[in-house]
Amino acid sequence: MKRLRDAKRSLLAGFLVFLSYGILTSLLFAKFAVIDRTGVPVSASSDSLQQVWFVAWPASAIRHGWNPFVTGALNAPFGINLMNNTSMLLLGTLAAPLTWVVGPVATYLALLRIGFTLGAFSAALASKMLGLSWKAAWLVGLLVGFSAYRVNIGQVHLFAAFDVTTPWIFYGLIRLGQRKWSPRRFGLIVGGLIGFGGLISLERATKDAVIVMAVLLVLGILRRRTHHDLIVLTRSVVVVGATAGLILAVPLWYFQFGDYAVSATKHSKEFYQSFSVTIESLLLPGTGNAFAPFGSIGKGAFLAGGFTNGSYFGAAFLLLGGLGAWLKRASSLVRAVAIADVVLLLLSFGASVRILSVEIPLPGALLTYLPGLSDITPCRWMNEAVFATAFLSGIALDACFGQRLERRQQLVVFGLCGLTILSFIPNKAIDRAAAVAEPWFQTPTAARVMAKNPVVLTYPSVYDFFNGPMLDQAVAGINYRIVGGQAIAPALHGGTNQITPLDPPQVFSVFTCSYFGSNDQSINVAGQSICPKPKLTPETTQAFRRFIEKHHVEVIVWRSAGADPVTPRTYLRAAFGEGHHDSQDLVEWWTFRSKSPE
Repeated sequence: MKRLRDAKRSLLAGFLVFLSYGILTSLLFAKFAVIDRTGVPVSASSDSLQQVWFVAWPASAIRHGWNPFVTGALNAPFGINLMNNTSMLLLGTLAAPLTWVVGPVATYLALLRIGFTLGAFSAALASKMLGLSWKAAWLVGLLVGFSAYRVNIGQVHLFAAFDVTTPWIFYGLIRLGQRKWSPRRFGLIVGGLIGFGGLISLERATKDAVIVMAVLLVLGILRRRTHHDLIVLTRSVVVVGATAGLILAVPLWYFQFGDYAVSATKHSKEFYQSFSVTIESLLLPGTGNAFAPFGSIGKGAFLAGGFTNGSYFGAAFLLLGGLGAWLKRASSLVRAVAIADVVLLLLSFGASVRILSVEIPLPGALLTYLPGLSDITPCRWMNEAVFATAFLSGIALDACFGQRLERRQQLVVFGLCGLTILSFIPNKAIDRAAAVAEPWFQTPTAARVMAKNPVVLTYPSVYDFFNGPMLDQAVAGINYRIVGGQAIAPALHGGTNQITPLDPPQVFSVFTCSYFGSNDQSINVAGQSICPKPKLTPETTQAFRRFIEKHHVEVIVWRSAGADPVTPRTYLRAAFGEGHHDSQDLVEWWTFRSKSPE
């Protein structure tokens, strides 16, 4: 009877923990409606709208029976490889029914909310199953789910917000190290987590695989004299690899060999270093943090103007984690987590760290040279470091509730817990930016114009900081192909990290300079100056016509947007005559048969 009562209390405590994270997530998204079809976090540009498009893609692919791994919907008339991008096919596929009902913007926001809540609860539940009380586990989930990294990166990037696998991979490694899991059980569960995580982000799968292999290698070295243990570890590696490989076999084939795959370096040493941490960014809060009045940091921030720099821990959090490691230093589990924490923090600093003008090389530099990793080096390690530090912090809090500390020690731990929680409090809810798709694309007229999935050139065209056409396309159900887009795609002469403008360049130059209302020569793409725009001459008009013919454009859509929408319409009319209009003259379109304008 007592066991039943304890079980009910534990279930109630778990529910309350989950509920608390849901409430915190709701407060974080307080500026958004429950079903919000016209708002995205931070800014209606660049990555936010790209993520909406990625959420929309699987729903359209399922509806039309398209190959989910490659698409010609972006970068027309060529295409992109979805596995070379953080396309989150698993999330988009699971959420497809919701997308069909409420649209991709509302689905994207729903997935962000679910991701924050489930990510925090996964960390708490894994910690509880590792022996912490629910009170201490709640602290772990809070610090992991609403850390500076998770809030800063995750408010825009769904793949970062929706991380429910990392705590369980740590859990599996610990259980295998404690000899409580068989190789088969470990391999199936952890291999499955890596595989399904890879369908959200291949970078995450790579990072998880590196962690698992590193831990198993260390265990193998420590237990090298025990033949049975070596067999167990070998079997574990085989089952993990087989399980993850089975799940990711087709996606990985497309990643490496599929149409439009990027053949050159994907995640180079320079890319890894661009996400590195500095000692300053680790200790100083960002502008959106509750501690910001006492000193904030802008440089080194991943997302300028966001809640805080994504690498912020704060002194209180580091001290609390260190105190937990010290208090339970006799535990082999705690020692292992503490060592892992140090390694993960070192990896977060990138290939090197500068101390007093001295450049010190770090273990992370090795990742860029290891066979098989030189082109896919994982670059974000803060999330794993946060979990390890948070678990050690939970250990410290548990020691207080377990009455194993003196009164003075308890006051120190409680004080550090309070400071740590306070240091993670953002000073505002996530900002909402209006993301309203052009209504014309959802009209019967547009459906008739786009009936045959045409190649479409739009003004404004997609630019690094403006993805409006991708939003229009996503909300309309991706029933046409657009020239350009924000994605990783192959260049004509090797790999690239962005879709580059097509030739002749006059079209993109006129569209971009007009949108920004500037002829500033500093505006450039792929190192090429875009502005000033060319003058309206017969040569420019002919370049517009060549563009249509060369890239098999079937529809041009102009809409009134940007600083100077009149100029691009003037150029288009000079080249193709007056087009068709909507009733308010805010949209004009031209259709083409073969290579000749109508």
